[in-house]
Amino acid sequence: MKKGVLHFVVSGFGLSRSVAGAGLLLVLVVACVLGGDERGAAYAPKPTLPQAHAGDQELIALSFAASDKVQQVTVIDPRKQVMSVYHIDATNGAIELKSVRRIEWDLEMSQFNALDPLPQEIRSIIEQNR
Repeated sequence: MKKGVLHFVVSGFGLSRSVAGAGLLLVLVVACVLGGDERGAAYAPKPTLPQAHAGDQELIALSFAASDKVQQVTVIDPRKQVMSVYHIDATNGAIELKSVRRIEWDLEMSQFNALDPLPQEIRSIIEQNR
């Protein structure tokens, strides 16, 4: 297994990898939000597609500006199949946990709230054209 900076931080302080990873992610998110620009205002990028940040870590973070004053960060732990959603107030940096959900069973569904064509209809069409 490849050992990076997080491994040495974790082993040096006796922290679990998930606790250290979550702490590191939280520090990075707060630093980005509170970084500020030349006017001293908190930085919140214009709404764009979510940005994924995973690197060599076990957690995946998706971040986007939900509004002018709120940065939304979604943290996904693929190993535990859990996702968490946070809102960060761009004016004061306050972090609010909005939801946490185990997605293991969600990922087992073939459809939910789907519109036509349904997945089995698409599969049928593709198989007919083979």
